[in-house]
Amino acid sequence: MRLQKTLLVVTAMGIISIASSCRDIVAPTPVTTISLSDISAELVPQETQQFAATPKDASGLALTRPVSWTTSAPGIATVDNGLVTAKNIGTATITATSEGVRADVSVVVSDGGIALPSGNLIVGLGGQVKLDVPSAAVSQSGRIIIAQALVAPASTRLIPGTAVSLRTQAPLAQAALLIIRYDPAQIAGSPESGLRLYQATPSAWLPVAGSWVDLTTKTVQGKITGSGVYAIFAQASVASVSVGPSAPGIRVGDVATFTAVARDDDSNQLDNRVTTWTSSAPDVVRIDASTGVAQAKSPGSATVKATIEGVSASTTVSVTPGSAANISIAGGDGQSADTSSAVAIAPSVKVTDAAGFAVSGATVTFAVASGGGSISPTAATTDAAGIASADKWTLGKPAGPNSVTASIAGGASVTISATATQPAAQAPPAPPPPAPPAPPASPPVTPPTPQPTPTTIAIFAGDGQTAPALSALPVRPAVKVTAANGAPVRDVVVTFSIRSGGGSITGETATTDSAGIATIGSWIVGAGGGNSLFATRSGLSGSPLIFVATATVGSPGSPPPPPPLPPPQLSGPPVTMAIYAGEGQSAAVGAPVPVSPAVLVTDAAGVPVNGVSVTFSVRSGGGTIIGEVATTNSLGVATLGRWTLGDVGGNSLFATRSGLNGSPLIFTAVATAGVRIVTFGDSNTDAGWAGTNPIAVATSYVSVEGPYAGPNTHSPTQLAGKLESTWKALSAVSIAAVNHGISGTWTGSGRTGSGAPNARETVAGVTRFAGEVLGAAYPWDGGETGPYFPNGSVKRVAAFVPGPNDFVYVSLGTNDPTGGLTSQETAINLNWMIDQWIGAGHQADHFILTTLAPRPSTNGAIVLINQQIRLIATSRSVYLVDIAGRTSDDNGGTWRSSADHIGDFLHYSEPVRDWIATQVVSYMRTKAPI
Repeated sequence: MRLQKTLLVVTAMGIISIASSCRDIVAPTPVTTISLSDISAELVPQETQQFAATPKDASGLALTRPVSWTTSAPGIATVDNGLVTAKNIGTATITATSEGVRADVSVVVSDGGIALPSGNLIVGLGGQVKLDVPSAAVSQSGRIIIAQALVAPASTRLIPGTAVSLRTQAPLAQAALLIIRYDPAQIAGSPESGLRLYQATPSAWLPVAGSWVDLTTKTVQGKITGSGVYAIFAQASVASVSVGPSAPGIRVGDVATFTAVARDDDSNQLDNRVTTWTSSAPDVVRIDASTGVAQAKSPGSATVKATIEGVSASTTVSVTPGSAANISIAGGDGQSADTSSAVAIAPSVKVTDAAGFAVSGATVTFAVASGGGSISPTAATTDAAGIASADKWTLGKPAGPNSVTASIAGGASVTISATATQPAAQAPPAPPPPAPPAPPASPPVTPPTPQPTPTTIAIFAGDGQTAPALSALPVRPAVKVTAANGAPVRDVVVTFSIRSGGGSITGETATTDSAGIATIGSWIVGAGGGNSLFATRSGLSGSPLIFVATATVGSPGSPPPPPPLPPPQLSGPPVTMAIYAGEGQSAAVGAPVPVSPAVLVTDAAGVPVNGVSVTFSVRSGGGTIIGEVATTNSLGVATLGRWTLGDVGGNSLFATRSGLNGSPLIFTAVATAGVRIVTFGDSNTDAGWAGTNPIAVATSYVSVEGPYAGPNTHSPTQLAGKLESTWKALSAVSIAAVNHGISGTWTGSGRTGSGAPNARETVAGVTRFAGEVLGAAYPWDGGETGPYFPNGSVKRVAAFVPGPNDFVYVSLGTNDPTGGLTSQETAINLNWMIDQWIGAGHQADHFILTTLAPRPSTNGAIVLINQQIRLIATSRSVYLVDIAGRTSDDNGGTWRSSADHIGDFLHYSEPVRDWIATQVVSYMRTKAPI
């Protein structure tokens, strides 16, 4: 060890002591480098990132030395002890310094935001792009970067300025709503409503499923799940359309769903295009114009056509009758013949399906049921008219009733009756007398010509006459009976009977002469007006015949009234059904025909039969009926309650009674152009209140609770009733208003607490709007259940397919805030309804939209909805009825007067509905015939 030495130095300032120790002095190791945790970073505004800096010596060993941090652009990014906070978009250099040695971090602050686990809205590119991130889309906060896309596949349909790049730190567990704003000035040659969101792939653009355009905010929106390049595309033109299934064959009563696929010039499938469906023969195939759901109505052929944006494709549908369901007697009933002999007319039957159409190719089995005898063949096949005939029916040996049954698979059968009569007894031969002298030769006797079989009966004389009341007609009614070859047939008994008008006849049973003519004794017509007469012969084509005559007011000297008529003749089983009244009429669309259709049911002898039920059903035209099951009265007449015509043009009706000759009968009528309107909405449309009385007078037939008005009748307090009465006071053109208001409903999907469907709720593939306003899937029902609908689902029997003179009145949205819908969602739903209406081929100016009356409990939501409704009416060229302007001074925020509501601050009073009816009718008269 060295001895310590101390040196004292004396200076003018004092004494300096210099000491030396036993060790040498060692200088600290210098910092030669700084190691950083990251040398670059990309952040978004308000995002932070912690950086670490480690000083090192020349050998790379870490040194514990202080580090200072600085930023080149505090306005872009700040730094505090290595914690960098992004402030604004741009680039900043973050520097770490220790003992004069420095290291730099390049920080880029990009446009975008931080996605939070609780969900939030991220805005980029100055508000052009928004991303609405839902809750639980990310498990922890993460950046989302938004930028203009610089590289993307080229396309002429890309709207300039809308291609954006979106980068997320991780895929989104829940889809987020991407909203991109567009400039309407950049759209050319394409409908604005057709804008959609697309995503780029390396070589092409693909549509974002379910995206839509908001015409009010000028944005296109769609759900995405992660990074990508997105843009708004103009609507592609439809180059071709295909329809499926191709050339299907269906049976009467079957329902088939047709689909249409639109493709562009590159054969890419185009979705979200409105398809309009038509049928060349609606009485054969009736198809819903918007859904493509079709029902086979009657046998025949129809062309089903789909049209998408002016491009069409079609398929031919062949409709055949349904399976054999009913069998009725066509001929050969009620005859008589000698025992062990064949009847003159072999039995024949007609086979029809459940709708009453003839079924060909059905097997009919004939079998003897009573009386013995035989029938051949025992099985026959129906022809094109549904007729199957036996060749021969030989009655049994005992005299008395005989019968055979004719049956089809499934159990339906009929019984055909005949009577076997005993041949006249012949006297035993007398003993031969003595042979007389041979007489001179005489010419041979010619045997009688065999009598042909009668087949047809027709009017010969006496139809369409006029005579004074209670007097005989100048020409006696007569009929002619002929065989299949037209030859007259003698000795055929024909029965005449009074059909209507009273009066009396003599010689009601007449036998044909050698010319085949049978003539009544006399016919004395009854009181003034129409009189008619039956001429009947069972088993002959044309039977029963009807003679008509007109009785005029008698003059002095008229013959005295005839003696009283005998009591009515008791009838046998019903055999024949014929049209009695109501055929070939016309009425306005939506109006009932003047004369209700009626049929006459008679027995084998032409006598009217009481108590027979007849079923009426709509065959074509889409009209409605009331009292579809009618029962014959004492005159044998069954009358339909009411037939309201549907579509403009031909309408038809079935009258059916299984087992009767003539069934089904078809009534036809022509519907002339009138005016119809559907009132579609919630309780303010649904119910009627008198004045300001809060007790409802009536509700619509589809409502949640009564008192119900009928499908085609309305209380004078209801809007539908006021529309009809206001129109009728101003115009002779017919009008029909259909009330499809349901209390508590809103514009979206789902159901109310009562189980009523909202406007976009789908049941069996059809929305409430389409079922009630467009007449889709008639008669559609809303699938209602529960205590508010104790009778089950409600069929929309008053719905119709709108024509060129028809309107829709939509007043919905008051309940949207309570259903959780925003004003923008209400706007989307109302725009969707307008799209449905126009897409079905109807004019925008026949769509009537209303603003909403106040509902203060919604905290101003009605005001926001009314703002959207006004924008819709302006942009879509629909007619606006400004209820808010009538009832409020602040666009639906508060009521102007207590006289405008019924005391509940929700439902407007009767004077407001009067005002609405005046506004609507005044407008309709400018757009429809007056």
